[in-house]
Formats: sequence, structure tokens, C-alpha cells
Amino acid sequence: MSELYRYFKENMDALGLAAPETLFANATTALATATALATQIDKFGSRVTVMEIIDSDHPGKMLDRHWQQTA
Repeated sequence: MSELYRYFKENMDALGLAAPETLFANATTALATATALATQIDKFGSRVTVMEIIDSDHPGKMLDRHWQQTA
């Protein structure tokens, strides 16, 4: 477990939020995850929710698979 992920998970746990290791294990995967989410926000607007991104039929579906595997 990387140092980045350990601190990230600690902070997410304190907020009561999930931090799947497959999405946030190191700086590279964390950046890729954030980039994927930011791309969808650019595409659908700032009022789009994570659930809407997951439910839509576009590359965001990939994030859903990761979250389901780590839940």
C-alpha cells in the first residue's frame, strides 16, 4: 500500500467516504480517476452527480465496475 493511498484512505474514512484501492492506490491511478471524472464533468456540466456518471452509457461505466469490485 502506497504512502499516498494510506493518507488518502485515512482522510476518506474520517469523512465516511469510500476510497477503493483500485482507483486511488498511487498517484498515477488517483490522477487517472480524477481525470476521468473531470472529463465527464466537462462533458455533462458541473451539476452532474457521480451516480449519473455511473448510470450513463459512456466511459464512466468503467468506474462503476471498479467501485462494485471494491465495495
